[in-house]
Amino acid sequence: MDIKQELKKHDVKISKIASELHVSRPTLDYYIKCYEQGVKLPNDHYQKIFDYLFSNQSKSTIEFITKFEQVKDKPIDQEEKRPIYVDPEDNIRTGIIRKIEDYSVDWRLLNFIKLLINNDNNELVKGLYRYFAFTNGWSDVACETISEKDKALFSHLSRTFQEYRNGKIEIDSSQLLKFKLESQTTFSRKNSELNEKDVTHIKNMPEPPKQ
Repeated sequence: MDIKQELKKHDVKISKIASELHVSRPTLDYYIKCYEQGVKLPNDHYQKIFDYLFSNQSKSTIEFITKFEQVKDKPIDQEEKRPIYVDPEDNIRTGIIRKIEDYSVDWRLLNFIKLLINNDNNELVKGLYRYFAFTNGWSDVACETISEKDKALFSHLSRTFQEYRNGKIEIDSSQLLKFKLESQTTFSRKNSELNEKDVTHIKNMPEPPKQ
């Protein structure tokens, strides 16, 4: 069952469910993902609530609301009193891992993610992920110190992405030619290195036993 779609059908907000069940939004999101994937929730009390609410689709909104009213104030056993808190960062990591494990992610995107993570201290990489943090509302641009260099980067990125979205971005022919040449050079070098590794590996293989 798609739980968020079920809640939407009954015009029940996720924030209301989280508040009434006394859990944080990240924790509730984690519980929903677990339940949808058939993974046992890390808290028995909330497992019982999810089973009661979502094991079968409610036929009507009245039926769902009635069921929810019955469970939201249900006494919690002392050992089950607190929901297991899920750190937002852990939730992000879990989401990424699950996305990778379903084999639906383009390997080039995976390489890109790996490149960013392996170079997280690089000045340009920091500028890029901070830009996306600001534009996606993960960080407040007004509360952080931004260098002049990054201000210039953000202004160029903002204009480029806006032009791309609007379909008004134009080709810089000289820069495109330079990009192609550098890309082909890098690709040839990478493949040459791989071929050399393969040859070296073959050379270092032990000789088969003589008959």
